[in-house]
Amino acid sequence: SSRAEHVSISNKHVEELAGKLVETFQSGGFSLSQWKEHALHPSTMDLFALQWIFVIDTLNFNFWAREDEDGNELLYQVEWPKNTFHTGY
Repeated sequence: SSRAEHVSISNKHVEELAGKLVETFQSGGFSLSQWKEHALHPSTMDLFALQWIFVIDTLNFNFWAREDEDGNELLYQVEWPKNTFHTGY
């Protein structure tokens, strides 16, 4: 991030998020089995799953919501499987 012109990383906020994630996992609020149940996530924990996570996280910024001219939030959608739409992914 030291060479980035338009992106910065807040170490303070990364640490805060990491703490919240640990708390959520420890309290049972989220687990790997829940993660694997999502239709867009791989159900296995293997090299394919690792590569999928890397690709999706790399592309994630492309799917952030944006606003139209009137200030209404526009959500991007992913259709998978057919006729099932996911927003905010």
